[in-house]
Amino acid sequence: MHSFRAYFTCALLASGHSPHEVQALVRWCSVKSVHVYQTLTPQQYTSHVARASATNIDATTVHALWAQRPVVDADEHVAALRDAADQVGSEPQPG
Repeated sequence: MHSFRAYFTCALLASGHSPHEVQALVRWCSVKSVHVYQTLTPQQYTSHVARASATNIDATTVHALWAQRPVVDADEHVAALRDAADQVGSEPQPG
């Protein structure tokens, strides 16, 4: 049953249905479930790369975009773990 729901979700997304429509049609509990299956087609990927390649940006723009980046994979938790590991590595060893 799950493989059919996964296929149907991908097919609906590829045919232009919104994630909310797909959620209702496939009866997912949340839109987050739909996003798991939301991928780019090769044509969409090519279009995005072409648009990005044609864009002019400077260091100021990069800094502004970086400041507005979304949190991915719990960045703040990874940073906290890295900081803690750095602190442990810099503590004097008994000797």
